[in-house]
Amino acid sequence: MSTARERKSVVGYLLTLVIGLILAIIGSVVLSIVIEWMGIFFEWWEQPGAEHAKMMLEKELGWLNSDFKEAMVTPVVIAKIFMHFAYYYLVQMTGLEWLVYKLQESVLYPYALSAIYTIELAAARLAVIVLSLPAMILFGVFALVDGLVERDLRTWGGGRETSFVYHHARSWITLFIYTPITLYLSSPWSIHPSIFVLMFAIPFGYTIWLSATYFKKYL
Repeated sequence: MSTARERKSVVGYLLTLVIGLILAIIGSVVLSIVIEWMGIFFEWWEQPGAEHAKMMLEKELGWLNSDFKEAMVTPVVIAKIFMHFAYYYLVQMTGLEWLVYKLQESVLYPYALSAIYTIELAAARLAVIVLSLPAMILFGVFALVDGLVERDLRTWGGGRETSFVYHHARSWITLFIYTPITLYLSSPWSIHPSIFVLMFAIPFGYTIWLSATYFKKYL
């Protein structure tokens, strides 16, 4: 019975995590569009109209193309595949492309065009997130192994038993998954992919290490 309950809890946790990630991605894309529109309306950006979103897209694709050429499949190729699907399903299929053409002589044209650029930028960043998963897993595995070693040392050395740090660190794991993704996808500033990978993997790995280190001494 306990094994079946554990399996159900693991499946439930993974399902909740996946649904939460989907909602976080959708919310981040909507938030990034709203921020871009506010920047146009209040003239926060140095570039006029939709040029700010276009500049960020070109800049981040340039980073992917120039800084990761040694990879077997360059990230910019994966990013363009993500952008193609996002453009087809979120721009063409929804009628946003048609709306942009209709608004060409309207004051709303920069807003509609910036929405397209922002969606493409979010798709490119989503590709970076997917490509960074191996690094996150590597950090997590290393942190887990090192944490379990520290746990064994604490067990055999008679270290103090506490569940406070363990329970809080375990709750932080999902926080450090959602927060970097949300900030990265909705950021109105260009962020280098390498910075995001570190911002994503290091806090996640640290919480895994804490959870493994302060896991109960005796099972």
